[in-house]
Amino acid sequence: MYVSGKKTSLKCKTMLNSGRDILVINRNETLQPEAYKKEIAFLGKILYSSESIKNFCMVNEVIDINRYKIIRKAHHIQQLASEYRLKPFVFFFNKN
Repeated sequence: MYVSGKKTSLKCKTMLNSGRDILVINRNETLQPEAYKKEIAFLGKILYSSESIKNFCMVNEVIDINRYKIIRKAHHIQQLASEYRLKPFVFFFNKN
């Protein structure tokens, strides 16, 4: 595998027992399995806190083209996110 123009060997693992499909890549081939488990557990904690509905509502807004409105209030965004289907021309938009 090539990274930044240099040939390097990378060791890849997926997160274990988390219900996620995340690929963890590490250049250090001597990392022990216990260290991988520790890193994956730490990554799981970080993702759990960052994937909360509160954070989702802070970084997204809803554009409703039918009513020509941009919805920014967290409780409205949460309500729309919990619906099974959105109305046509209602979009979630990331503020980044």
